[in-house]
Amino acid sequence: MATFTWQPTSGTTGWETNGAGGWGGTPNYSANDSFEVDGSATLTINAIGAVGSDSADTVTVNDPNATLLMDSTNGPNFNVNTSFVLNAGTFDLGIQGVLFLGNSGQGTITLGANALITDTAEADTDTFISNNGPSSLIQGSGTVVANQGILDIQSGITVASGDTTNFEIAANGVLEFDDAVNGGSVTFLTNSGLLTLTAPQVGDGTNLSDGTFGATIAGLTVGTALTNGIDIAASTSIVSAALSGTDDDVLTVTDQSSNTYTFDLTGNYTGDAASFAADANAGYDIFLVCYGAGTAILTDQGEVAVESIQPGDSVMTLVDGVRAPRLVKWVGHRDLDLTRHPNPGAVAPIRVLRGALGENLPHRDMVLSPDHCLFIDDALYPVKLLVNDMTIVRDLTAKSVSYHHVELERHGVMIAEGAAAESYLDTGNRAFFSNAGLATLLHPELSLNENLRCWNTDACAPLTVHPEAVRPVWQRFADRAVALGHTATVHATTKDSGIHLVVDGKAIRPLAAKDNRVSFMVPADVRSVRLVSRFTCPSVVTPWIDDPRDLGVAIRSVTLRDQTGESVMDADHPALRVGWHAPELGPDGMPWRWTEGDAVLPIKASGAYSLEIVLCGSTTYIKESAIEDTVRLAA
Repeated sequence: MATFTWQPTSGTTGWETNGAGGWGGTPNYSANDSFEVDGSATLTINAIGAVGSDSADTVTVNDPNATLLMDSTNGPNFNVNTSFVLNAGTFDLGIQGVLFLGNSGQGTITLGANALITDTAEADTDTFISNNGPSSLIQGSGTVVANQGILDIQSGITVASGDTTNFEIAANGVLEFDDAVNGGSVTFLTNSGLLTLTAPQVGDGTNLSDGTFGATIAGLTVGTALTNGIDIAASTSIVSAALSGTDDDVLTVTDQSSNTYTFDLTGNYTGDAASFAADANAGYDIFLVCYGAGTAILTDQGEVAVESIQPGDSVMTLVDGVRAPRLVKWVGHRDLDLTRHPNPGAVAPIRVLRGALGENLPHRDMVLSPDHCLFIDDALYPVKLLVNDMTIVRDLTAKSVSYHHVELERHGVMIAEGAAAESYLDTGNRAFFSNAGLATLLHPELSLNENLRCWNTDACAPLTVHPEAVRPVWQRFADRAVALGHTATVHATTKDSGIHLVVDGKAIRPLAAKDNRVSFMVPADVRSVRLVSRFTCPSVVTPWIDDPRDLGVAIRSVTLRDQTGESVMDADHPALRVGWHAPELGPDGMPWRWTEGDAVLPIKASGAYSLEIVLCGSTTYIKESAIEDTVRLAA
């Protein structure tokens, strides 16, 4: 067995370097060789460029300025048979590197207080700490950081009870544990990231049904599935996720088999709740959420929860930039069960994350109804038009929501969680609230009508909904979100509508397409004909546009030609109902009509026939739409 000690005097700095500036010998990379790094250097492992493996019995790093860097291009394997000791310094797994431990027995990773294991930040890439022996252990007081990709600590590698290792999750990073985590701490460095537990276990190797998750969790902010949370890969559905304990700092999750998963949180979560939803990998994402009930409103007595405000109370408002008290005239409230609503997206809460609007604005996550307006640059902006899927998000995971609205003697700007937001303005929607003394709407849908007279006569500031005015404000907050470490959602789009027919379940592609006319041949004796295309919600592609409809293609007319002659259905034909939006009038006064992407054509014909569709518009489509399979089939 040979021991090689790094002598960083001159020469190159690759792991394979021999002689001057190298190991002072000739490493043969066998399991019997050990390596010590005592000097300041960056050693690139497998720097010679060929995909392969480097091996060692033990590796010890003592210098805080030393770095072991896995070849980020080739993602090599690094095999350490017995122990990997970072008394100080950095081990960088690169973009796709793998550290293997314990080739012939138990391996250990020991981290000193100034030691760091990390991976090179790059989205959608995996790095691994893996186990080749019967079991391995991470221990010590150093730090392990998951950057923008996934750092996977695989099965067979555990964290011991009482351990003090600091595990951290950077912006948009994923830290995955595939085995027992009985000690240490996990800290979210930003409000984006995910802790993934594929097989949560306690020290005896059994599932968490008889124990708890041994690490404490810090920095888990109140948010939604677009911020930070815990992902549990469970074989049965999760039925509850609840907070308890002092400051609601214990999160307990229960699945259908009555297994319990317990997490100790650090921080103050009083008044918040837990939300969970199935993810794409048959597991469950768990997030901390709070709803409209609990939003802090500034009063002359300080901040109070909105649900505790009563008529006759005094709240603080902004008048010409100066805070002034105003009396409360009425407070409306409504509890909604979103699981029973026919269109939950229309009433789902919009969450404005802490700091989304500016430094510490709001100073706590704020939840608003979609059409509630924020006061920005002396104007009112509906919060739904500012959704950026980063710091201003539509919470589609919510199962219920409790909305509260405060009416003043005059419409005004209140201070909610430190941010400026409007009071209630009666635009004819008072029946939305259950305590209005009116017949309550069973399934309300929230919407704005900028043409109502009250917006000009009674509003405290101009209502701003036109896209050209909203877009710069939307962009400002989206740019801020990116600067805070979030990643903007980028959709794959296309201008191709993929228009085709589905006849008795079979896709039929166009016979001809020229200019705005698309022709099809339809066989005889068919029972159903549907006009199918890609579809997109404009508010998803361009959030600053208030159009929540699913839009397929816009048509002027449908012309049928068979052996009996020709018949035309214009866009406003009353038989166009299923899968069609209401007809509209173009600038030329002629009607046109959007499909929803799958529209029934009420055809009656004799024998085979041709159809000619006259189009007058399409849109930009998101290619991940549910219609992609039939689009490809028709093509």
